Amino acid sequence: AAGSLESRRIALMRREFYDAILAGAADYENLMNGVEGLRRKASEGRFAISAASNARGVYHGAAKVRTTVAVKRTAERLEVGFSCEEPTMDIASCPHRKNGDPETWQDNAVELQVNPTGDRRTVCHVILTSAGTVACHRFVAASGLPHDWSAIEGLETGTKKTADGWEARIAIPLAALPGLKDACPMNFCRHRVLTDGTEERIVWSPYVKGFVDVEHYGTVEF
Repeated sequence: AAGSLESRRIALMRREFYDAILAGAADYENLMNGVEGLRRKASEGRFAISAASNARGVYHGAAKVRTTVAVKRTAERLEVGFSCEEPTMDIASCPHRKNGDPETWQDNAVELQVNPTGDRRTVCHVILTSAGTVACHRFVAASGLPHDWSAIEGLETGTKKTADGWEARIAIPLAALPGLKDACPMNFCRHRVLTDGTEERIVWSPYVKGFVDVEHYGTVEF
């Protein structure tokens, strides 16, 4: 009956639990619809990555500098080119490191993540600094398996300064991307670090919670 203890308990359970479950389910559906809708045909040419993280690590802000990406798949390689606007290249932070150093992610760099099979678990990750240092990282998300920081055989990388910043090129042999699909989850990232304390994390997918959040990458179609 209305006003009874049982009725009030039902209202409490609905308010505190059931309604929250429905709201959470709707939020998750909206999130995954956004992830599925973030698709780009490689043939459409260069595009911008502009989602920048705030202090809580949520990528809903707008980047302060322009970064664009071009993607191409040839018979032998997956090729990605970054163009990075940087008005203060003279203070880009790139401590001297050896290739393969897992701490390379802390430097002024671009990063490419590829999930070749589309399983949203297996990731090939390349970090390339503006000084030309490279580190390769492969892992299976949520598997508990150790991460592999060994070099990728046949990997080609290059960087150069430009009038308004710097450019980077990463070319991964298809042999290092077994099972590469025609529609492939990928993310393109830039970690802008300057010696004056400036730090900016920029990504393509605004839905990720960090650079290696493969579940929320966008999809590139070849």
